[in-house]
Amino acid sequence: MAINQPPGSSPEHDRRYPMSFARTFVRLGSANVVMLAVHLVTIGLLGAISPSQQFGLFLLALSISLPFSAFAGLRFESAMPSVESARRLGVLLVLATSSIALVCLLQIAIILALSQLDLFEVRSLGPFEIAMLLGLTIAQTLVQIGRLWAIRQGNVARIMRATYVRAGAMSLARGCVAAILLLDRDMIASEVGFWLIAGELLVTIMMAGQLYPFAALRLHWGKAGSVIYRRTMIKYWKFPIIETPSTMLDHLAANAPILLVTQFYGLASTALFGLAYRGLAVPAAQLSKTLTEVMQTRYSVFQRARDWAALEGFFWRSTLLVTGASLAGLLVFAALIWALYDHLPESGKEFSLIVLLMSPWIAASTIVNINSRLLLMLQRQELKLIYDFLAVFAMAALWLSHSAFGWDLLTFVGWIALVKVGVYAIYWMLILIAVRSLRDRKAG
Repeated sequence: MAINQPPGSSPEHDRRYPMSFARTFVRLGSANVVMLAVHLVTIGLLGAISPSQQFGLFLLALSISLPFSAFAGLRFESAMPSVESARRLGVLLVLATSSIALVCLLQIAIILALSQLDLFEVRSLGPFEIAMLLGLTIAQTLVQIGRLWAIRQGNVARIMRATYVRAGAMSLARGCVAAILLLDRDMIASEVGFWLIAGELLVTIMMAGQLYPFAALRLHWGKAGSVIYRRTMIKYWKFPIIETPSTMLDHLAANAPILLVTQFYGLASTALFGLAYRGLAVPAAQLSKTLTEVMQTRYSVFQRARDWAALEGFFWRSTLLVTGASLAGLLVFAALIWALYDHLPESGKEFSLIVLLMSPWIAASTIVNINSRLLLMLQRQELKLIYDFLAVFAMAALWLSHSAFGWDLLTFVGWIALVKVGVYAIYWMLILIAVRSLRDRKAG
């Protein structure tokens, strides 16, 4: 059965589920392919020509800022795709947006604490870089809220346009920095990190301007009474109370490898490891995000119709398809590196080995992440929290193990990849538990 056709397809079924998975994926995928091409070319060029310390500073800044943006809305936005009432949808928009200021205060406190403790080279960030990190947190949170609002509305075209805007802005911002470095390296060599962070902020602001529903916020702000706010917070209490700390732990674990490499090997190694990570993980993350957003629009329809059989069938087909594609991609990727390895310079050999060691970890993340939002949609955040604690515990164990054994960079990356694959396998089993629990709802 085709992946874009739910079980029991019929004319009546097609009217209930009008969206085509394949058509929607192609529309979003084409935009993401353009953006990924821009990202890979620009990040590769900047990594090659930027001073390693400054490029490492840029990657460190992203690793600090982006985790906060993931939960700055206290995850109220995650409830948007499955909410039925338009009025309650507006309340969730207001709650998510108004929560950003609170998380920004927390971000300032944590950055100052890390600087005082002299951890992760945070002292390398000046006051202007820290101010831009706060702006990046706000803008990226607005992007996330806008994406989920568009998913709830089934407005894939809005996400597609914003992705093209981001690709164009990214090519312009990073291209300008690269051009200046190539033409007059001494002019900004000592400030490349600052300008790369500033460019990332500009790109994110432009995307937020395309995605975030400012008109809807003005429409709903202050219009609903305290009763509906209270009832909405009670109904979706798991999102701020369980999912927010879960997301904090999730992104801490996701960014821990770069932070640990920075702590143990310095900013120069951060540039090498971070370039490999962003060159490999970002394309995989964009692919899985495209799949996830398309599938979430479909899952949202299944959930509102309470068609649990179609939802479970779609979960299995999507998992099998992406697993097969990931395994095939791993084999091709490994063969390519093997063929080119002897022809690479020494620095290129170390970089290629880091990429090769990372690839099973990135493949596992793609397989799992495509359906990870099911835990949120089904309000099984407690299962996600189990994974998050395991992921953070695993990173803490790696920290202690490195302190005991003093591994070199390649050995450390290998252990990170092995641990990540194991934790993702547990994550997938937790999602499976949530999906199988739907059988009880069918029986009921």
